[in-house]
Amino acid sequence: MNKNAELFEAMLKNNKITAFRPAEEAQDEYHSVIYRTLLDVKGKLLQTLVIFDDTPYVVIRCFLEPKAVNDGNRVAVERELTRLNGENKVVKYYVSPAEDVAASACIPYLLMSNAANDMSNATSTFDPNIVRLILDVFMNALPEAYERIMKAVYGGGMTSNEVKEVQQAAEAEQAPEAAN
Repeated sequence: MNKNAELFEAMLKNNKITAFRPAEEAQDEYHSVIYRTLLDVKGKLLQTLVIFDDTPYVVIRCFLEPKAVNDGNRVAVERELTRLNGENKVVKYYVSPAEDVAASACIPYLLMSNAANDMSNATSTFDPNIVRLILDVFMNALPEAYERIMKAVYGGGMTSNEVKEVQQAAEAEQAPEAAN
């Protein structure tokens, strides 16, 4: 297990936090360690991962709705995610390659080494309490964001003006093709 995952594990034990499943060690080149938990958002349990590896980042990833984006709602969903991303500095919302709606946060920390290019004895500024703090930010941001995203996924989520804008843009794209 990498050092930062060990620090996180110790923080969980010291604070008697039992919401996470035991760590999973991925057999990859980055020595990834994954902690899983479920966040209760508006009565729906959302799978959330905390990922540690050899990079100077910890990633928190929350899966909001699987296979949610399609041709019928893509514009509405992407517009809502863009709005949410402009409103929140920490949590970023996106559509995964599998068309899932997800949210994530990337937590950087510094690695300092005494010798150039020798990270084997590097010291880290990683603080596991920052991960706990960012998870709290997630918990505060997700209820409203989830509601807005689900409206876009299942209800279109666009105003009549936005629908007109999309239709006009689509017609403008097709107009040059019709002229050829």
